Amino acid sequence: MIEKKFKLAEKSDMMVQVLDEENRIIDRRPVFRIIALKDIIDSNGNVLAKKGEMGGYVEAEYNLSQEGSCWICNDAVVWQDAFVSENAVIGENAEIRGNAHVCGNAGVVNNARVYGHARVSNSLVEGNAQVYDNARVYGAHISDDAQVYGNAQVDRYAKVYNTAQVYGNAQVYDNAHVYGDAKVFDEAEVYDTAQVYDESKVHGTAKVYGVAKIYGDADISDGKLFNGYALKNKGQSQQASDDLDR
Repeated sequence: MIEKKFKLAEKSDMMVQVLDEENRIIDRRPVFRIIALKDIIDSNGNVLAKKGEMGGYVEAEYNLSQEGSCWICNDAVVWQDAFVSENAVIGENAEIRGNAHVCGNAGVVNNARVYGHARVSNSLVEGNAQVYDNARVYGAHISDDAQVYGNAQVDRYAKVYNTAQVYGNAQVYDNAHVYGDAKVFDEAEVYDTAQVYDESKVHGTAKVYGVAKIYGDADISDGKLFNGYALKNKGQSQQASDDLDR
């Protein structure tokens, strides 16, 4: 039998709002502070909570695993059918809801949101970033006002930040960066140390890789492979080394 590491406060001191698709309030639900039943210590030996201390909020005990060092801090909320497990930490005013799952050594902090059927593992999601729908974020960093959604996947040290968006079935991985107001979507892939930024778009079946830089208002779409490009304005390259049509 698993030794419990937390219990719920007997009374709720906060209600969360259930919104419809048009952000209208359709219900309110009580959430409860968690109370540590023993010291919660992470894998680095840091004390997340001492026995008897209160943490963040859950709707029910099933929102937070009793195993591992996972914890909810400050005023963060995990509710509906969302689940936090292993060594994940949810802090500040972050919110995890829907059927989202946050696990591994993930951190979701500040005002970040993870919801829908999204999965976040071994990653940092911070600022006002949002990960939702069926998005997958593994070993990556999502920050500022960035959004990852649809069936998109961001992993292997990739970073998405500022107001950038990755969505559809797009993939961003390895050490690639997507930032500024850039958008990567459809079936596009950005990987290696490639960078996509400013107001540029990478979509269709495009692949951007190597040391490529796509910026300005560049629009990269179907069938293009770029390696070593610095593309600035809608198809005009400033520095070209390889351009292949599939």
